[in-house]
Amino acid sequence: MEKGMLCERYHQGPWQGTLLAADASGGVPPCWQQYCGQVALVYLDPPFLTGNSFYYSQCLGTAGWRAGQLRRDYALDFDRWHGDEEAYWTMMRGALETAHALLSQTGSIYVHVDARACVRMRLLLDEIFGAKNFLNEIIWHYRSGGRSKRYFSRKHDNILFYKKGKTHYFDIEAVGRPRGRGVKSHLKRSVDAHGKLVYSIRSGGRVYTYAEDDLVFPDDVWEDIAHLHQRDPQRWGYDTQKPEALLARIIRASSRPGDIVCDLFAGSCTTLAVAQQLGRRFLGMDKGHFALHIARKRLTGMGAVQIIAPREPAEPPDCPLPRVAASWRARADGTLRVDLNDVDMGADYRAQPDLPLLAPDIPACDGWGIGVLDGDVLEVLAMSQRTGSHPHLERALSMPAPQRGQAVLFVSDIAGRRIILPRADA
Repeated sequence: MEKGMLCERYHQGPWQGTLLAADASGGVPPCWQQYCGQVALVYLDPPFLTGNSFYYSQCLGTAGWRAGQLRRDYALDFDRWHGDEEAYWTMMRGALETAHALLSQTGSIYVHVDARACVRMRLLLDEIFGAKNFLNEIIWHYRSGGRSKRYFSRKHDNILFYKKGKTHYFDIEAVGRPRGRGVKSHLKRSVDAHGKLVYSIRSGGRVYTYAEDDLVFPDDVWEDIAHLHQRDPQRWGYDTQKPEALLARIIRASSRPGDIVCDLFAGSCTTLAVAQQLGRRFLGMDKGHFALHIARKRLTGMGAVQIIAPREPAEPPDCPLPRVAASWRARADGTLRVDLNDVDMGADYRAQPDLPLLAPDIPACDGWGIGVLDGDVLEVLAMSQRTGSHPHLERALSMPAPQRGQAVLFVSDIAGRRIILPRADA
């Protein structure tokens, strides 16, 4: 492993993925050289040049998750280019060159931007990928709160779609949806010879007939995918998270099962999670501490086995390593029971006046689990994580006594720190 880089791998059966803590603008890392020319799809959602501050936020305890009020916010390093746009575009040039090197000759790239960056990003993509390889500027239109009185409200993002070579893989059939039964005032409704309900229209002297189960395909304006609202169950606390449906459409259209999907600004790790759900492999990269934390939660929660890094990442600022109190007990049926008694983040956490009332609920604990550590492979056998639909944290977990490796407990706190502890019998 290169100095200063942190890599964690995940697998579930034939599926596998890698998340690398590194800077996307630094070129293809030596540990990824084997993937050059092998990636089917790259999706990039880089920081927007808004100058706004963005956060990773975590609710505290069951009460905090239910009310959405008690929380800790950790700043994401997104606005560091504000006032130095040239540094931003230098970074983006490096990231696009990295993507170009990784893509196969039939691969494609989607770059997610807003109106402020769209024009210059397209010029940069024309330079690196070639203007002749431009395919679409997709408009993702969404409805969200807030209205401007000084100009028309900005309610869309731009997704620039390019291919790398002369040909590219694209399957529009994979993202079609049935026409369904709806109000179609301009179509004539009838029943065909097989008793099937159909709709028809005459145009240019010809009759066009459509069945309810015929597929309708998206064009380059996407209005059917909703923006994530603040209390959406999909949310993982990452301000700029995109909906899974958006990534699913892109991944289905531009890759096959088993292909490699790459995201160089992994962030909330939605690309990686959707790639796993759809049977693709992934390469993820992000220099932020919380991307690794969210990947651990999302991917292991979906059943992935984790090959852990040889060292833990640097602690986020002002956040000491949590102290964990837990007890293990071997039971007569051959299982192990673990009780989580306390997780203490230290003075930074306890100084908040609202939190002592939540102390019995261990509000500093974002999630925990038990499993087997065999070498550098962590197999999760039971876990409990706070989510919007399940805000309560289980205080006891059980698992079969391992036949190999070492039984361990792992705890993540709200700041993204994780500690792994070997079994300690009470």
